[in-house]
Amino acid sequence: MSTLSLPSYTPDHNHSPAYSTESQQYERRLLVPPRQRPSSEFVKQSRSSGLSLRLAAQVDGVTTPVYASREPVEGTVKIAKPDGLACVAVKVEGFLKLKEIAEGGTTTVVLSNETITL
Repeated sequence: MSTLSLPSYTPDHNHSPAYSTESQQYERRLLVPPRQRPSSEFVKQSRSSGLSLRLAAQVDGVTTPVYASREPVEGTVKIAKPDGLACVAVKVEGFLKLKEIAEGGTTTVVLSNETITL
């Protein structure tokens, strides 16, 4: 069995590239700027129990609330008739729905599934 000896290496800290927070003319930024959070609310009301859910930072008129990656879910739960109520729990399900254009298929992946007791 033979061994291979690598050449010696000494880093030259005097010739490291200069970095800056601004791009040069020949450079492109790859970071996507953060999206501006919408100002409307998503509202879902129960017809029989007097319960309503209001979720903030939604686009006006959406049928399902939408959040970007790592965005907080903010909202309120309003209970019109709290008499006899033992506890309130909110179940948050997050999923990614991917539509494939070329083959026409869709895939849904569950990203989170949590129940929070208020």
